[in-house]
This record gives sequence, structure tokens and C-alpha cells, in this order.
Amino acid sequence: MLIHGGAGGVGSFAVQLAKHFGAETIATTSALNARFVKELGADRVIDYTDEPFDSFIYDVDLVLDTRRDTRALMERTEASCFHRGEALAGKRSRAGARAIYFIVEPTRDHLAQLGKFADDGWFQPIVSAVFRLERDAYKLGLQGHHRGKIVLRVD
Repeated sequence: MLIHGGAGGVGSFAVQLAKHFGAETIATTSALNARFVKELGADRVIDYTDEPFDSFIYDVDLVLDTRRDTRALMERTEASCFHRGEALAGKRSRAGARAIYFIVEPTRDHLAQLGKFADDGWFQPIVSAVFRLERDAYKLGLQGHHRGKIVLRVD
């Protein structure tokens, strides 16, 4: 499984879950976060600033892509691509890739299961920063390239 943005909010969850459930994982991240993503469980880390990920997509069955142009990615692989672009949902490329649109809609049961995983000690939610409900949290989110999630604390 190729996971883009392995240090980010979605990517850090995906690396841990994929590895725990037996997937061989390749994650893209910057050199600054490479060790961190390895520690989360990635079998291989690609520094996207130095190494083109394109050469690795031929060897994967599944791609989690929350940022890139999935249409271009699909033309070069047979892998199914999870992405955020609703317009591609259900489409297949000439190479045979299938686009699977997703949006996170956690349920109480999903969150309880993630809590159990954390209690069991193999899953670690990553928190980049905690803010009171204010504009600074929004600004940090717009900057991107932070580890894990940004948490808002409501007093």
C-alpha cells in the first residue's frame, strides 16, 4: 500500500492501521519526517522532495492519496486509489486502476474501536498541536506539513 503524506493526520493513522492489519506499506513524506514515519510502521519511506514516487506505484495494490492529482496517478497504475476527488468516484483508468472516493465519517463505533486500539498499545493518535478555539489553529492547518492532527480545545 502506498500512503501519501505518511506523517500527516490521515497518513499517520493509515500507516499504523495498514501495518497492523498486515499490509506492506510505502509512505511518502519529507526527509524531516522519514524516521517518524518509519517508527509508525512504514516498511519503506520515500522522501517526496528527493525521490519521485512514480517509480513505486507499479508495485502496489492500493494507493491512499489525499493531496495529489489522482487522475494522473491512475493512468500509471492498476492499483485502486482512495482519494478526495468526488468527480472520479467509480471511474477506471486505461491501466485498470479504480478510483474510490472517500470522506471520513466516523461513527461512535469506529471511534470506540480506535480507542481500543490505542488502549491495546499498538495504535498512537498523533497530535501536532492543541489550541483553544481560535484563529491560530486555522492558520496552522492552512500551512500544511505538520505531523498528525490539530486538536481544538473548547473550554
